[in-house]
Amino acid sequence: MAEAIVTDVAKEILSKLIPLVTEQISLAWGFKEELTRLRQSVEMIQDVLADAERKQVTDLSVKRWLQRLKDLAYDADDVLGELAYEILRRKVEIRNQMKRKVCFFFSFSNPIAFRIKMANKVKTISESLKNINEEANGFGLTRAKLVNANPEIIPYRETDSSVDLSEIVGRGDQVSKIVNMLLSATNEQLSVIPIVGMAGLGKTTVAKLVYNHELVKRHFDKTIWVCVSDDFNDKRILREALESLTQKSSALENKNTILECLKKELQGKRYLLILDDVWNEDYVKWDNLRSCLLGINPNAGNNIILTTRREDVAKITKTLSQVINLKELSEDECWSIIKKKVSLNKGVPLTPDLEVIGRDIAKKCRGVPLAAKVLGGMMCRKKEKSEWLTLLDNEILNSPHGSNEMLPILKLSFDHLPLPSLKQCFAYCSIFPKDYEINKEELIQLWMAEGFLQPNQGSCLVMEDIGNMYFDILLANSLFQDDENDDYDNTIICKMHDLVHDLALLVSKSETLILNEHLVDGISLLRHLVIQSEGKSIPRIPFLKYGVWKLRTFISKHVAFGNTIFNFKCLRVLKLYGKSIKELPSSIGLLIHLRLLNFSHTYIEALPKAITKLYNLQTLRINFCDNLKELPKDLKNLINLRHIYFDGYRFSQIPKDLGQLTCLQTLQYFNVGQGTGFQIKELGRLNQLKGKLDIHSLEHVKDKEASKNAKLVEKAKVYELGFYWYENREGNHNNDEEVLEGLQPRQYLKSLTIMGFGGKKFPS
Repeated sequence: MAEAIVTDVAKEILSKLIPLVTEQISLAWGFKEELTRLRQSVEMIQDVLADAERKQVTDLSVKRWLQRLKDLAYDADDVLGELAYEILRRKVEIRNQMKRKVCFFFSFSNPIAFRIKMANKVKTISESLKNINEEANGFGLTRAKLVNANPEIIPYRETDSSVDLSEIVGRGDQVSKIVNMLLSATNEQLSVIPIVGMAGLGKTTVAKLVYNHELVKRHFDKTIWVCVSDDFNDKRILREALESLTQKSSALENKNTILECLKKELQGKRYLLILDDVWNEDYVKWDNLRSCLLGINPNAGNNIILTTRREDVAKITKTLSQVINLKELSEDECWSIIKKKVSLNKGVPLTPDLEVIGRDIAKKCRGVPLAAKVLGGMMCRKKEKSEWLTLLDNEILNSPHGSNEMLPILKLSFDHLPLPSLKQCFAYCSIFPKDYEINKEELIQLWMAEGFLQPNQGSCLVMEDIGNMYFDILLANSLFQDDENDDYDNTIICKMHDLVHDLALLVSKSETLILNEHLVDGISLLRHLVIQSEGKSIPRIPFLKYGVWKLRTFISKHVAFGNTIFNFKCLRVLKLYGKSIKELPSSIGLLIHLRLLNFSHTYIEALPKAITKLYNLQTLRINFCDNLKELPKDLKNLINLRHIYFDGYRFSQIPKDLGQLTCLQTLQYFNVGQGTGFQIKELGRLNQLKGKLDIHSLEHVKDKEASKNAKLVEKAKVYELGFYWYENREGNHNNDEEVLEGLQPRQYLKSLTIMGFGGKKFPS
């Protein structure tokens, strides 16, 4: 299972390397020849990746080759990242030195030594890639451009209309609702009712119950069942509909002939068509099929029920106002399913002790009937109380007996994700604990930090746009659920079902280690480490064994490891939280690749100045740090910063010259000061701001012209504004009205809060 993500990681990083290398070649580094060879090697390897992906399933050598390639791709990404960091460092230094009337290009580094060091690194990577290429030739891997490679064929999952009523638990209300909808939808020529839900929730079962319902059988002259699955081909679907009607196999290939045969079968008849397991989101394909069906039978009262995991499929197909969204079963219903399975084995008497354990196991199902069936099947073969207790203490998907039946269905959602980077985004979600409320903004910023959201060349999309699209795809595929919206209908929180979370853990296990009390073996080269200590003692981590120096993500609750973490110089994400975290060492400045830094909910009292050397930093989160009284003065040096979160009321003054952070999209708090670099005009250059913005201490703004310098009217994506004057100030408030007049926002504002305003009238 994990080999899928290995290929996707290699594929994605290599595709990202081409433009990065090309960009570096155009600069005067002094080792263009090495960079050019590196690019050529990457291009050659890309050509054999599709073949390697196919062969790794049966060839262990190819699988190992892909693992080495993935690790080498990471190394190349890190080397190019060092070059990019050096460019940013120079840019910041030049800007700062020009202000001091000094223009010495290299003030803190030896340019010759740096070039020699980087040339050697690039050469080493290039030679390693050359060896990898030669190995590919030895394996006989076929060269074909990746863009033209055929996608992996998903194993076809065929369903049928038969149903064992004795095994069905719950769903009676949904079945009755759908039956009533079918019986009342007599005016439409062709009505469509989608049933939507995650894998294993029982969509097909509900469709079967409706299909075999006595009222439905009497109402419709003909009932048809077609399992669509991955291949949404209108000719195939129509031919299988014909086979369902005639109960005979058909070899017809001519679409018109198939349609004529269907017309004969359905002439003057009212029919119900079940389209099970639909994935197609292409409206044109759907419209072609619908047009064919409308042409077959002009009578009113025909119906389609389709089952799908994707909300987007439901949106393009539904004709009635309602979509049937299946919910999870209750714990009692899950236990009922398990109990029925267990009772099949007369050799397992259901004692009161076993029932107590069984009900606890039923909770693990989290309302998914598929899980209950699989677990019940396992428990049916276990007679001893100790065996049931062992099962209770184990993860469902870690059991070889349970995983084989469940994972092919769950993995289908993963396999259908259209992009390698999207698969990486899903796999990365394994870093969260089960049942965790995932903050959408934070998740997208994590993906961004890991480099999963790179826009294509020439694209007008930014990383956050891509992240939002990816999030919506995962939500529509039921890989996310329980989404919650804010007052403006923006999704802010979601969860992953436990089974889906287990799938994420499984596909990411070659890179991710979730450390509680025990270590996990079998990790080749660790990239993401999460420590959830909850105050317990954590065993010593064998750093060398797990290659932790290559970490890209380090998340730790209560455990900081002092200076040790700052030896992990490849880190992209660092999140420390808990009361045990009280300081950050100055060596944090060595983490030149760091994109996201989060130490919210800690007891940190001061931030080291070295934090302002993290020129790649995109997101900084420092909320709920009660002991922190000030932010670093040179925060303006973080020229790539896009999102900053802090509790502004804790600080008497915000950092100077925030207007130089022109990439900023999130700045929820701005406190107007009186000196240069603290005035409201600093907001004027921040045209990328979006979401919420609160502006405090507006009594320090002189007049309308000064407040207009904030250029709020140009900030199209800010939809929630707050204007605050200090309420207990002395003196007259005559300028409040003209200051507020100058703070004119865009007309699409959704929320406006005004407090401490001393004027007598609001602006025009």
